[in-house]
Amino acid sequence: TAPVSLNGRCGPKNNNQVCPNNECCSKKGYCGRTDAYCLIANGCQSEFGRCNTSPNNPTTTVSSTPTSLDGRCGPNNNNQICPDNECCSKYGYCGRSDDHCLIANGCQSEFGICDSTAFVSNTISLDGKCGPYYNNQICSNNECCSKYGYCGRSDDHCLIANGCQSEFGRCN
Repeated sequence: TAPVSLNGRCGPKNNNQVCPNNECCSKKGYCGRTDAYCLIANGCQSEFGRCNTSPNNPTTTVSSTPTSLDGRCGPNNNNQICPDNECCSKYGYCGRSDDHCLIANGCQSEFGICDSTAFVSNTISLDGKCGPYYNNQICSNNECCSKYGYCGRSDDHCLIANGCQSEFGRCN
């Protein structure tokens, strides 16, 4: 697991530290809670903290103890909460897709974060780059967006365990 930030810094330029206490990691690598830190449109880094798709999007701070180690969550799974700012689907699985995260799809805010609106991107990647570092471009041709912001189909790109960004392409 990634180290939790103790100095308010986060992201790849800061030893891949993640923000504590359900904070967001800004595009410049700082932890915080305002829209400047939390909006995906402003470059929020979802791999290193919570992110929002719309201004002032309320999320629930999760402070329960049992964190899921098996990708399961919710009342039917020992009340486990999802790790790493993942969402808990109505079926009790952790993930970052709209199926997991949208309140309209039954996201369980007591066991992870939830969004009230779907992520929308205007730009399809033409240069093989994707994600918050690259103007929120999304991958085309059923490709995955790696944690480093590149489109592709390998396990490095597509596995959620390797940091695949489901907001910007397919993930496994």
